[in-house]
Amino acid sequence: MRSRTRLTIMTAVLLAGAALWLPLLHSRRVAAQTTSLMGSYGFLVADYSNPQATQGVFTFDGAGNLTSNITNVRSDPSPNATTVLVQTVPVPGTYTVNSDGTGVIVLNVPGGLVINVAFVITDGGSNLILLSTGGTTGAANDVSSGFARKL
Repeated sequence: MRSRTRLTIMTAVLLAGAALWLPLLHSRRVAAQTTSLMGSYGFLVADYSNPQATQGVFTFDGAGNLTSNITNVRSDPSPNATTVLVQTVPVPGTYTVNSDGTGVIVLNVPGGLVINVAFVITDGGSNLILLSTGGTTGAANDVSSGFARKL
């Protein structure tokens, strides 16, 4: 009889705890899928098909436009090269965010190169997962991935 009473009490406590915890879980999941970007994000992207890395800052205006300053480091293609090539350049662009927290950044690199970067907003808007599968011009067969974190 005592063990049955204990079991009933334990079950009631577990059900009450679950009833209090589940709504909090749902609100955290919804908060992670924000559909807007505003502010500055530091980013790092690595390219696996053509050894190079790019880092910088994206600044989103909340209305679909962005500015960025990027530094790209890549191997020098010269046969006798002993250093890497480093280039720093401001790159303007645009972005769209879908209702599920995914989106696309379009970067207009000086010289005519256009790079598309797919992203997913995570952690309530404080982080982005980035994936580029090449640009619309000049960067075919290029695969890069990385992350961005709100500054």
